Order: sequence, then structure tokens, then C-alpha cells
Amino acid sequence: NTHNPDQPRPGDPKLTGIQLTADEICNAYIVAVQQATGQARLYANEIAPARRLANAGHGAADVKAATLNVCDQALERRAGVPSLADVARAMHV
Repeated sequence: NTHNPDQPRPGDPKLTGIQLTADEICNAYIVAVQQATGQARLYANEIAPARRLANAGHGAADVKAATLNVCDQALERRAGVPSLADVARAMHV
């Protein structure tokens, strides 16, 4: 079980509400991309836009729905897998 030291552990006192929400958003995005496209995304590459979305008041359910929508649009256009930053732009964040 390896842990990235840049990511706080659950229960870590440094974990604020926004950090918890960002973690949930990032994981929701990863699950949605996997579901929609079969592709895996890396948490470390997506956490910064997740924090922006959390700061803007979005939650995991919003982001998962938006991610599925953006992935469907990308598949229709035969485009690549959207990043969480792409999803955030689609959500006007």
C-alpha cells in the first residue's frame, strides 16, 4: 500500500472541508471517465482542477454528471478523453 506524501491521508487534521470535497470530486471524475471511456486517469494530474471546482461550490455528484456528459460529447467528436480541467471549463469554472 503506497501513499503519495503530497496527498493527505483520510483523517489527517490538515484535511479541510474543501480538500475533502476536492478529493471526492477528483475520484468522481476518475470513476466517470472510466465508466464512459474505459480510460484510467491519474489522481495527481486532476486534483488542481478538483480544488477549483470545490472552491466554486461544486460537489462530486455535479462533477460526475458533467464528466459523463463531456465524455459523451468527446466520443461523438472522436476527440480524446477530457481532462478534469476540460470538465471544469464546461461547468464554467
